[in-house]
Amino acid sequence: MHTYQDIITNKSILNTFKSTEPVPLICEHCSKIYYKNKNYVLCALKEGLKHNYCTVQCKGLSTVVKHSVTCLQCDKIFEKANSEVRKSPNHFCSKSCAAIYNNKRKVKAVKVVKVVKTNQHILEIKQKQKKPRIVKEKKWSLTKATSNICKIFLGITDSDYIITEVEYEKVRTLVNEHLHIDNLSPREINEKYSIGYASDFGTYIKLCLKVELKTLKNSIKNFNDKTGRTITDEKLIYKDACKFLFNINKVTNIPGKSLIKEYGWYHSKKNLKGVSRDHMFSVAEGYKQGVPPEIISHPANCHIITQSANSSKGYNCSITLEELYIRITHWDSDKKLNSPSTNQQFTRSPMSESTKLKLSQAARKYFNITNGTKNMKCIKGKPIPDGFYRGLTKNRKIIN
Repeated sequence: MHTYQDIITNKSILNTFKSTEPVPLICEHCSKIYYKNKNYVLCALKEGLKHNYCTVQCKGLSTVVKHSVTCLQCDKIFEKANSEVRKSPNHFCSKSCAAIYNNKRKVKAVKVVKVVKTNQHILEIKQKQKKPRIVKEKKWSLTKATSNICKIFLGITDSDYIITEVEYEKVRTLVNEHLHIDNLSPREINEKYSIGYASDFGTYIKLCLKVELKTLKNSIKNFNDKTGRTITDEKLIYKDACKFLFNINKVTNIPGKSLIKEYGWYHSKKNLKGVSRDHMFSVAEGYKQGVPPEIISHPANCHIITQSANSSKGYNCSITLEELYIRITHWDSDKKLNSPSTNQQFTRSPMSESTKLKLSQAARKYFNITNGTKNMKCIKGKPIPDGFYRGLTKNRKIIN
């Protein structure tokens, strides 16, 4: 067992070992015996290594600088790493010495009694901590437009007069009575007092005066009661009868039909630029002149235009009544020439004698047989299978 220092001083030590034979060495740090081949030892010495260690850990620990210190408890002198010496001025050789030394000098902790507070006690503390809330008085004020309209309702002509809150409430009750008791519409209230409000007066009443308006259903009912109009009004019945009922896909000669492929049909949400069917001679004009609904709803009175053009056209007519009658006469004559009559009856031609003979001969090739549970067809001339006989059993399918 040698070290590198021994081999350097006396090289004849390695002469007794072969090149691959392990050489016993002793670790310079932990004094542990370990083995390395002779060729490895010679290479290490060539590289200039002067110290040998069994592991990398021992090599690292050998470089640690140590100092000799005295234990505070048992006065024993021992070595301690320089980094650990710097951490604390107190040095102990073992954990037991450190525990004995520290326990003698430990200060006893005073027990803290926890005060349990009840909910009532907590509420009292919170109420004391709460600051009194200062409520600011709201200043009464109205917009210039609202104050001017309130003056019109109250009949005040002074422009510098300031409307009070009580007077504002009087105006609200007055408007509410006109709406729900007198059954006046916002437009009629605007005209009655000559307010001259340009835009929708109903929206003003709802937002500024904070008065609840009638529902749409009640408003329509009120309007119908005033005008004496009912759901069964002649004009509504006439309008419903003038609707186009024909299929646009089956009629070819409709003016503007090519626009359907280009723009598509109008939809209030999906296609605002689409097209729609329109009456050339309008329904309103037909009602005035007493034109029968069959004439107004005739396909000859239909043309395809964009919805924007249709809405801007309104109740106007694009053709006269005479032109409409001419169109209908031409339409009906073209239809009789080009299309088959709807009243034409189609009769089946009678079968020839040869066809009847072929059918009867085909039927004569087979005859029906049954065994009471299932039916079958048997070719004529062949023997009937055992258990079967001529005939049919009800509610059974025929098996070929």
